[in-house]
Amino acid sequence: AFDPLPATQTDLAIGPGDLRITRMPGDNQPGMISVTLHNIGTAVATDVELEVLVQPSSGGAPKQQFLKKLGAIQSPADLLSRQKTVTLPWKPMSSGNTTLVARVRCRSGEITSANNRVSISVPDTGSSN
Repeated sequence: AFDPLPATQTDLAIGPGDLRITRMPGDNQPGMISVTLHNIGTAVATDVELEVLVQPSSGGAPKQQFLKKLGAIQSPADLLSRQKTVTLPWKPMSSGNTTLVARVRCRSGEITSANNRVSISVPDTGSSN
């Protein structure tokens, strides 16, 4: 006998190429990053939130730079990608190397949350808050 198939579920995902720096900070301007969120599950993702944190490589607590409610992301029922891309400014917390972390969550139950976080290392930009 086979186990019953699970009910349809959301699966938000952020992959390594989905968090990108589009402009480095400098000359009294913040940097810009772009984050692409995907729903690869079989149900609509509701109450989707994106959070971006900045953490100095020297340690210490990460600082939230951005928290945004994005609404819903449809499911790819027709096998066409369903995604939202958000572009936002960011500033390093201090001089030195920095890690940017993007996390996504939703109210819907997910197949897995293991693919809801991605980070990238950013070399010293020579600027700080």
